[in-house]
Amino acid sequence: MNADTTKKLKLSWLTASAVGVLMAAAQGAVAGDEQLGDQAKADKAQNQKMEHKMDQQAQAGPAFDKVDSDNDGEARWNDIEPAFQEQLSKANWNEQNVLDQFDTDNDQALNADEYENFKSILMAHVQAQGGQQQGQMEQGQQDQQQAQQGQQDQQYEQQAQLDEGQQTQQTQQSQDQQSQFEQGQQEPLGQQSEQAELEQQDDGQIQQQRDQGFQTDQDQQFESGQQQDQQYQTDQQTQQAQQDQGFQADQQQAQAGQQAQDIDSTLLTMPVDQVTKAEVVNSRGEEIGKVSEVVRNNSTGELGLVVRSGGILGIGGSDTFVSLGEVSQMEEGRLLWDTMLSKDELAEMPEFDETQYSEISGTEYATLEDAQERG
Repeated sequence: MNADTTKKLKLSWLTASAVGVLMAAAQGAVAGDEQLGDQAKADKAQNQKMEHKMDQQAQAGPAFDKVDSDNDGEARWNDIEPAFQEQLSKANWNEQNVLDQFDTDNDQALNADEYENFKSILMAHVQAQGGQQQGQMEQGQQDQQQAQQGQQDQQYEQQAQLDEGQQTQQTQQSQDQQSQFEQGQQEPLGQQSEQAELEQQDDGQIQQQRDQGFQTDQDQQFESGQQQDQQYQTDQQTQQAQQDQGFQADQQQAQAGQQAQDIDSTLLTMPVDQVTKAEVVNSRGEEIGKVSEVVRNNSTGELGLVVRSGGILGIGGSDTFVSLGEVSQMEEGRLLWDTMLSKDELAEMPEFDETQYSEISGTEYATLEDAQERG
C-alpha cells in the first residue's frame, strides 16, 4: 500500500467519524426538545387543574372554620360580612335579613349547619340573578332592533306618499296644457265664413278624434294608476307578512336562547329521574314542595318543573309550574326556587293547566340538557 492510498483511507475514516458525531448530536437535540415539550404540556395541565380548583373554592365560599375567627363554633356578622361582601351586595341582604332567615336558634350568630345553609342559598341566589341580568340585556338589544325596523318602515311609507303626490301634480299639469291648447284653436265668431264653417267641421272632427284619443289616454293612465296602487298594496302586504313571520321566528329563537342562558348549568346535568321527586326550598330555606314531573310547553317548547305542595302521601295538594330559569341545584339533590312564596301562598296560586304541556320522561331523555337539545 503506497502513501497516497493510506492518506485517502485516513481521510475517509475521519469524514465518517465526523458525520457520525453530528448525527448523534442532532438525535440528542431532538430527544431533548421532545422531553421539554412533554414537560411543558404537563406543567400547563397542572396549572389548569389548580386554577379550576381555586375557581370552585371561590364560588363555594370560605369554610366555616375560616370565618369562625375565635373558634367558639359561632360565626357572627362581623366575621361573615367581610367574607361575603360582594355576594351580599348583589343579593341586597343585610345583617337583619341573614339572621332572620338562617339564625334558627336566635343567638345572633350562625353555627356550622346554619352557616352552610346560608352560604349555599346565597351563592345560588347570586348565580340566578346573574342569569336574569344577562337575559334582560339581550331583551333590551332586541327591543332596540325592533324600534329601528319600525323607523325604516315609516320612512318607506313617507317616500311612497311623496311619489304619489308628484304623480298627481304631473297629471294636473298635463290637463292644464291640453285646455290651453283647445282654447288657442278657437277663432272669433265674427270671422267665420262658409269655408270657416267647413274648416270648423273638419276641426270639430279632428277635435273629436283628439278628445277621444285624450280620453283613451286618460283611461289608460287611470287603469295604470289603479294597477300600480294594487301592486303597491300587494307588495306592502307581502312585505308585512314576511316581517311578521321573521319577527315570530326571532321571538322564538330569542326565548329559546334566553332560557338556555338563564338555566343553571349544574341543573342541566341532573338526570330527569333525579329531578323528579326532588325537594324544593324557597329563598328563605323553607321546604315548600316537591317536583312531581318535568314538562315542556306545547307552544313555546320551554322546559319547566311542576312543583306540588300540600297534600298527604302524594294525594291532594296544588301543582304550580316553575320555569327552569328560576331554579338552581343545591347540595344533596335539593332545588332552590328563587322566590319568597310559602306553602300556604302557593296553594292560592292558579292551578297548573296540564293540557298545555307534555311530560318529559326519564326513559326517553337522560338529562335535562338532553331534553333541551332534542326539544
